[in-house]
Amino acid sequence: MKVNRMKKLQLSEVKQIELDILKNFASFCNEHNLNYVLAYGTLLGCIRHNGFIPWDDDIDVFMLRDDYEKLLSMKNLFEGKFSKLKFKNLGDKDYPFGFLKITDDTTRVEEKEIEAKYQYGIWIDVFPLDKVSSGEKKHIKNWRKINFWNKILIKSIIKSGNIGTTIIQKKINSLLLIPVAHCVGHIIKISKKCNRLAQKFNNEETSFVSNYIWENNPRNQPVFEKERLFPAIKGFFEGVEFCIPNDSDGILKKMYGNYMQLPPESERVSHLANAWSY
Repeated sequence: MKVNRMKKLQLSEVKQIELDILKNFASFCNEHNLNYVLAYGTLLGCIRHNGFIPWDDDIDVFMLRDDYEKLLSMKNLFEGKFSKLKFKNLGDKDYPFGFLKITDDTTRVEEKEIEAKYQYGIWIDVFPLDKVSSGEKKHIKNWRKINFWNKILIKSIIKSGNIGTTIIQKKINSLLLIPVAHCVGHIIKISKKCNRLAQKFNNEETSFVSNYIWENNPRNQPVFEKERLFPAIKGFFEGVEFCIPNDSDGILKKMYGNYMQLPPESERVSHLANAWSY
């Protein structure tokens, strides 16, 4: 990426671009009767800060699988309406994830640990929620399979030497795990396998859903009653109304415990490394 012709963006500018993407996404969903809710730190920011968590710099939303697939089927319509916004989704060249990123094509983000070909414009993440089996053993077994392949996937896109917290761990990963990950198979195939596993229980009669495709702990993984998410209600994020779960308090307690308590300053870190606009 040639950054000498680009303007480096401040955190406030990154947030504004993300907010603009979210507003366009929300207006499109409203127009086409697609259900979504703010998720993770975005929902937490909405409730605790009425907007972005001050040190946070990403936006996440949930959609039930049916609405998510309908949105994907409208890719051309969406991109035609918002010309600088692009869908990055499972199956696209050099896109390894099983969830949707909506990116601003006039920007670029540099993440130090990620290989250059897997870096995109400023984005928001759209996660599909899939049904969870009512049998805990079946749920955990399926999650372990997904988590195994997700770990292989992540090791495939991270630069050698950047995985691990100690020198020994970094060397083991650099010399062994990352090369093995590259040899296991094409990352798109791995991601598609995770996606199939995530949808394994979608034909079951169950009212519980989860972000199977990206959570990393089966016992602490947030499993939600669908009725606590939808029908959504309205909440203000940066002065704009968006859809939030009807039981946001219960959802946030499940994910974060005492969510109104601020974390230690050492944990108040942002995700993005550097961002530029053309």
